[in-house]
Amino acid sequence: MTTAVRSAMSTRVLGVDPRTSVQVALAVMARSGVRHLPVIDHGRCLGIVSEAAALWHAWAGHGDDRIGACMRAPASQVDQDASLEAAAKAIATSGVDAVVVTADGALVGILTSTDIVRALAG
Repeated sequence: MTTAVRSAMSTRVLGVDPRTSVQVALAVMARSGVRHLPVIDHGRCLGIVSEAAALWHAWAGHGDDRIGACMRAPASQVDQDASLEAAAKAIATSGVDAVVVTADGALVGILTSTDIVRALAG
């Protein structure tokens, strides 16, 4: 039996505007207990930023302090009805350990590699 992404994804999705500062985005992650944020502009997901990428960007002192400067774009996406295997393949090729989850083109969740491991571990 194939397990669908919707059974393991988080529907609690926090996003940030690409002009949000790296420090603010890191604060959002810390307060919310998440490690990934979709970067959204005018209702469109432009990319995804990981906590590690944001921390490296802040530490390196890049001139551009906006989160859009360190996001991975475009964000890998999977449909909520896709299998966890398909999502794992998307994560493996994305360079980020998370994918955004869509339904009919709309952002409905986020799935991380940790979510996949938890689902497979039962």
